[in-house]
Amino acid sequence: MADEEESELNEKQKIDIAKWFLLNSPPGEIQFVAQDVKAVLNDDVLYEEALSEAFPLYNKSQMISLEMPSGIGDVLVTSYGELSGTEYLDPRTAHVAVVDHIKQVCTDVRPALDEELSSAYVEEFRCALDGEILRYVGEAYPKGVCSVYCGNGKDVEGPGSDFELVVVISAARYSPQNFCNGSWRSVWSIEFKDEMQVLELKGKLQVGAHYFEEGNVQLDTNHECKDSTIFQSSEDSAITIGNIIRQHEAEYLASLEASYSNLPDTTFKDLRRKLPVTRTLFPWHSTLQFSLTRDITKELGIGKIVADFLLVEDVGEFWMVSVVGTQPCSLSTLSGCRLTVTVDLSSCNFNMAEIKPDTAHQQYLVVSEPDISDQKPSKPKRLASLDIFRGLTVSLMILVDDAGGEWPMIGHAPWNGCNLADFVMPFFLFIVGMSIALSLKRIPDQLLAVKKVILRTLKLLFWGLLLQGGFSHAPDKLTYGVDMKEIRWCGILQRIALAYLVVALIEIFLRCAQRKDVAPGRLSIFKLYYWQWLVAACVLTTYFAVIYGTYVPDWQFTVHDRDSSDYGKSFTVFCGARGKLDPPCNAVGYIDRQVLGINHMYQHPAWKRSKACTENSPYEGPFRNDAPSWCRAPFEPEGIVSSISAILSTIIGGHQARLKHWILMGFALLILGNVLHFTHAIPSNKQLYTFSYVCITSGAAALVFSAFYIMVDIYDKKFMFLPLEWIGMNAMLVYVMAAEGIFAGFFNGWYYKDPHNTLIYWIQKHIFVGIWHSRRVGILLYVLFAEILFWGIVAGILHWLGIYWKL
Repeated sequence: MADEEESELNEKQKIDIAKWFLLNSPPGEIQFVAQDVKAVLNDDVLYEEALSEAFPLYNKSQMISLEMPSGIGDVLVTSYGELSGTEYLDPRTAHVAVVDHIKQVCTDVRPALDEELSSAYVEEFRCALDGEILRYVGEAYPKGVCSVYCGNGKDVEGPGSDFELVVVISAARYSPQNFCNGSWRSVWSIEFKDEMQVLELKGKLQVGAHYFEEGNVQLDTNHECKDSTIFQSSEDSAITIGNIIRQHEAEYLASLEASYSNLPDTTFKDLRRKLPVTRTLFPWHSTLQFSLTRDITKELGIGKIVADFLLVEDVGEFWMVSVVGTQPCSLSTLSGCRLTVTVDLSSCNFNMAEIKPDTAHQQYLVVSEPDISDQKPSKPKRLASLDIFRGLTVSLMILVDDAGGEWPMIGHAPWNGCNLADFVMPFFLFIVGMSIALSLKRIPDQLLAVKKVILRTLKLLFWGLLLQGGFSHAPDKLTYGVDMKEIRWCGILQRIALAYLVVALIEIFLRCAQRKDVAPGRLSIFKLYYWQWLVAACVLTTYFAVIYGTYVPDWQFTVHDRDSSDYGKSFTVFCGARGKLDPPCNAVGYIDRQVLGINHMYQHPAWKRSKACTENSPYEGPFRNDAPSWCRAPFEPEGIVSSISAILSTIIGGHQARLKHWILMGFALLILGNVLHFTHAIPSNKQLYTFSYVCITSGAAALVFSAFYIMVDIYDKKFMFLPLEWIGMNAMLVYVMAAEGIFAGFFNGWYYKDPHNTLIYWIQKHIFVGIWHSRRVGILLYVLFAEILFWGIVAGILHWLGIYWKL
C-alpha cells in the first residue's frame, strides 16, 4: 500500500547516516563498523566520502595514539595538537606526525617549527607538568598515553601574563577474544592566572565499554570536575596539578565501581534474554517493564531510557540494539547491518579494571604558599588571601592592645580561657608556617638557606629586644633606655624567631625526605609530612614531660615595678607540688624564673585581672585585701617552655594541603581543643600555651584562612579587604609603628605645656570620646578608624609607591 511505501534516501542522507554509525562506533571498533557500512551502502564513492569525514572526527574524539616512524614515540590524535587535517604535534618530542586517518597509522614525521612550539617560559611549565603526568600514567594506566599541550598563550615570554596548558590522558584496552573493549579518556584544562596567583583546573573524564558476548551493550559515561590551587614554580605547580588529577580520577573511578557493584548480577543477562530471536522491534518505548531499566533507574537515580530510533537486526550470532539521543532518521533502506547497542547513561558505571588508575600510587595534594617576603612589587606574585590574613592579625593586635583596657572581653584572658587577643600570637605563628616551605624551596643550596634563616632570626630577635625588652617606653612615656638588670628577654618577635628558626631548619634538612607517593585519604596528610609530625610529637612529649613532671618548690620574689605600691616588698609563694597548671605553681613559670631570672620577666601579667587578685575583674584595679601574694609577681607569657609548645602552631601552619583538608583539619582541631578544655582534661591557656589552646587557635587559623582564600582567591572579592591586604603587605612597618606605639610616641613628643596635651590625646578626647559621650565607645572607634583604617590607607599608599619593610 502507498502508506507502507518508503521513499529512497538521497546521497546526503545516506552519508549522514553512515557517518552517524561510524562516529558512534565503540572504542577500537570503527574498522568493523566501516565494513558493515560499506556493505549496506554498496557505493564506494559515498563510502569513501563518509569515511573521510567520519574517521578524523572519530580518531580525535577517541584520542587514539599512533606510533611515529623510527621509534620516536607515540603521538596522540587530538584537537589540541592538530596543526592541519593530517598533521599533529607531539610536544614531548617536538615532532609533527602526518596521520592517515582511515588506516589509523602515522605515515611520516618531521621536526616541529619554532612557531609551532611554546615559548621558553611556557615550555618550562609544560615540560615539568608533562614529566609529572607521564610518571602518573606509567604507574596507573597499563596501556596509557599522555601529552601536555599549550592551549592558549604559547607566546608568553615571562611572568605577568596568563596562559593555559591542557593535559590529555588516553588509555584503551581492546580484548575482542573476551568480547569486550574499553577506553578511558581524560582532558584537563589548567589556566595559569598570574595576576590572581591561582591555577584553575577543569577536567572532563570519559569512559566507554562495549560488551558483546551473546548480547551487545555499550556503556558511555562522562564526568566534569573543577578544582583550583595556587600559582607556584614550574616544578611545584606540576606536582600539585598531578596530585589533583590523581585524586579526582581515583574518586570518580571509585564512585563508578561502587555504583556498579550495587547492580544485580542478572542485569545484563536480563537484557540478553529480552532480545528478540526474530526480526521484531525491541519495545524500548516501555523499557521500565524490564529489570535492566528498573535496576539502573533505581540504583543510579536516572530517568527513563528514551530511544529516538531503533533497529534490531539478526546478523548470525550477534544481536544489536541502538538506543541513542539524536534526531530520528529513517533506516528503512538499511538492512543486514551489524549495529551496536549504545545505552547513553550519564552516571552509569562498569568495571574498568583493565584501564583504571592504580590508586595505590596516588599522591596527596600539597598546596604550597608563595614566598611573599622577597617579591618585587612589579611582579604580582603575592597570595592575596595570605596578605589579608596577616593584615587581619596585625589589626587584631592593634585593636586588643589599644582597646582591650576598655573592653576586657577582647583582651587576654586572665588565666584559663580564650579571648580575641589570645588568637593573635597563634595566627602569626600559623602564617609563618605557611610561608616557610616555598620561600626556602627557592634556595636549593642548604648552606645558603641556613644562612638566610639565621640572619632573619637575628633580625627578629633584635627588633624584639628593642621594642619589648624595655628600651622603648612609647607611646605614653617620652623616655628611652633600660636597666640591663631588668631587661625583658622574651617577647612576641622573640617567640616568632624561635618558631621560625626551628621549623625552617626542619624544612631545609627534611624536605628531601618528604614522601611524594602517598595515596589520598583521611590520613594522607600525616603520611606526607610524617617527619614534621614526628618533630611535633617530640615537642609535645617534651612539653608534657616538663609541665607535668617538674617539681615546683616554694619561691620568693621582690616587687621591682616602680609603678606598684608594693615596690621593694618581698613575698613568698608556697607550692611544693608538681603537675599543677594554676598561676603560682606551674612549671612554665618556675623554669622561666630559674633560667631567665625573675627580674627579666614581664611585670604586668594578665592574671593580675583575675578574680583572685582584684574586685574589678576582668578589668584592672587595685588588689583585693586578701589577694594571694603571687598576684604581685611577674610572669613571662612568652617564656621558654610555652615558646617550645608554640612551635606546634608553626608546624601545623606549614602543612600545605588542599582547601578541603584545611577546612576539615580546622574543624577537627577546634572540636578536639574544646573537648579537652570543657572536660577540664587540659584547660585552654595562652600563657602556658597548652595543647588544647594550640588546637583551638590553630583550628581557627585554618578556617579563617580558608574563608579568605575562598572569598579572595577563588571568588575574587579582594576589594572588600583592601586595607587589610595593604597592611599585610607591610606588616612589620604597621606592627612597629602602630602596635608597638612608635608612631604615637613620636607625636606625643610634640606637646603643648603638658605632656598629655598632644594631638593624639586631643583627637581621642574631642573627636571620638567627646562626640559619643562614652570613653569605651570612643576609644573603640578611635582604634578602628584613627589607627587601623589610617594605617590601612598609609600601607596602601606605600604599596602604590612600591615601598615595603622586609626583614
